[in-house]
Amino acid sequence: MASVLNARMDNPERTAGAISECFRMGIPVLLPDINESDVLFTITQIPEGSKALRFGLSAVKNVGDGAVRPIIEERMETGPYRDLDDFCSRADLRGMNRRTMESLIKVGALDRFGNRPALLRAVEQILAFSQKEASRRQSGQSSMFDMDVGDIGPGPGISLNGEEASASEKVSWEKELLGVPLSENSLSSVALVSPGRAMTSRDQLDSEMENQRVTILGQVSSASLRYTKDQKPYMVTTLEMLYGSIDVLSWSDTLERTQGIWEEGNLLEVTGRIKARGDELSVYCEQAKVYDGGNGGPNGKAHLGAGDQMAISENGATHYAPEPPQQEEARPTEKPRIVLLKMAESDDPEEDAHLLREAMGVLLEYSGEDKVQIDIISKGKRVRLDLPNVTTGYCATLEERLDELLGTGSVQTHLYEPDASAVQ
Repeated sequence: MASVLNARMDNPERTAGAISECFRMGIPVLLPDINESDVLFTITQIPEGSKALRFGLSAVKNVGDGAVRPIIEERMETGPYRDLDDFCSRADLRGMNRRTMESLIKVGALDRFGNRPALLRAVEQILAFSQKEASRRQSGQSSMFDMDVGDIGPGPGISLNGEEASASEKVSWEKELLGVPLSENSLSSVALVSPGRAMTSRDQLDSEMENQRVTILGQVSSASLRYTKDQKPYMVTTLEMLYGSIDVLSWSDTLERTQGIWEEGNLLEVTGRIKARGDELSVYCEQAKVYDGGNGGPNGKAHLGAGDQMAISENGATHYAPEPPQQEEARPTEKPRIVLLKMAESDDPEEDAHLLREAMGVLLEYSGEDKVQIDIISKGKRVRLDLPNVTTGYCATLEERLDELLGTGSVQTHLYEPDASAVQ
């Protein structure tokens, strides 16, 4: 997935789509970090022992490769930055302008040094001190930073007092500069909801669905109260879904019934009719509520039980998809299995992402408690990813379908043991 994201860095919409796919597979996506990030997206290990994707510094909007590479090279050569003083004294920020530094701060790349509003207020001091130290080093002059850090007080004396940014501010900044908010993101749970409960992805909606009634899940990124010519209030809300966003219009009668839920960051379940104006779609809300995770509990994960069907609302009527195939194989033991998929990266990231989506869709059609891992083969190296939030029910039919999709021999299974699930 890291190579897929790196191939899409020049296209924010495609990057956001690939990140949504990570959410769907249960792969954590981490904010950029001045001590952890590389120039591009990388795979990293998190304390729980599983793998995650870390945002690259140059994947942040307004941040170029040339501005961050010297920072990363210094960190790789002499170690992580201990604090803001150490960062200012060592990092070469001569290729960094105010806008670039502000963008890194807004997305949390410098969170380990202080809160975002305080760092934003100190941008000029950070740049000025760092550039002064870089010039001093280049001229061969010594500075107080050549002494042992324990023998000196705060270097530039930058004050980082003040309140932390609000959740809505972080959501707004990260949405603008990363393409998707990560600090306060309920979409990672939405990605795991059964597709039969509600539509979670923007690409499930199109203009041919004009006037159809749908139920969608999304996170409020903005809400604006407006008035008709008759001075009746209505609300225009932007809901972030997987692979994009859509506007929801709540007219006065609906608004009166749903007061208080249209707040930024809320995860909402909205039922209404699709309206199309050219290529622009919106939903005229009929009812809405804060999403409670459905039958899947607090993490929003829903399982289809034996005999359950997936319902899709269309033209006011409910249609049912065919039941998933019965699991024809009896298990020799009550223990769950590990279903291991093998995928080799090709020269076509678009096709790789498509195959990955299709494979996840097939796995989720089979209800069960079998755990899933993926071996990604890239340039002769293997990276194993655990998908802790994805489960399936292994059977011969599932293996046949995955073999058809990914190639013969792409599926292996073994009984689950705690040590066997460790990431390699």
